[in-house]
Amino acid sequence: MNKISAFVAFLLFAGVSHAQKSIGLVHGTDETFYVDENMPDGFKSCKIKFFNQSESDITIEYSQVELDFPESWLISFCDNRDCLPNFPSTGVYAPIKPGDTTDMKLDVFPIGGTDSAMIKYAIWDQSKPNEIDTLIYRVYARWGLKVNSINEFNTRVYPNPISQDILNVSGTQIEEILVYNPAGKLMFKQDFNKDNAVKAKINQLESGNYIIRVRHAEGVGVHHLQIAR
Repeated sequence: MNKISAFVAFLLFAGVSHAQKSIGLVHGTDETFYVDENMPDGFKSCKIKFFNQSESDITIEYSQVELDFPESWLISFCDNRDCLPNFPSTGVYAPIKPGDTTDMKLDVFPIGGTDSAMIKYAIWDQSKPNEIDTLIYRVYARWGLKVNSINEFNTRVYPNPISQDILNVSGTQIEEILVYNPAGKLMFKQDFNKDNAVKAKINQLESGNYIIRVRHAEGVGVHHLQIAR
């Protein structure tokens, strides 16, 4: 009888322990993303979603585990506080309420053609540092993808960093300039009449990091842009 009681107590304890895990993964920790020519605005948004499955607010911390990322590609890394134009080594999420879902988002701009990336981040509830999940992002730019659709060749953006209102852009028959914030939101757009050197008035953009896309006759040039007023 005592053995049965002990076994039942063990099962109850195991069930409670499992239920107390703070972070739930929506689709698991390991996801694969494929880049193709149909990407909206030239970037691939890679998200791994998780949620607070506890009964109180939690604060999630994260730490970079492994990074194998092509030097020619550009990145925007987003938690639920901010977006950065690089891979942070560590960070902390804003508090997440019970039942709320959030994600770790990587917007990848695959400049330079076919390649692959592997990114790993550990995440854990700040109050339970022993409950660690490792998020794994596998990103493949496969052909499929047209080399000229996403490229840096034959475009120049200057000055960069910029502190003034007029941005100079040169390329081959420039048709359009688009500027996005690190979260992927379009902040500026201007059309041109296929000129090889143009000026964009960006006085409405605040200081910060942006991604600029230059559509021209030979493809699309993608650059990081830093505004420092």
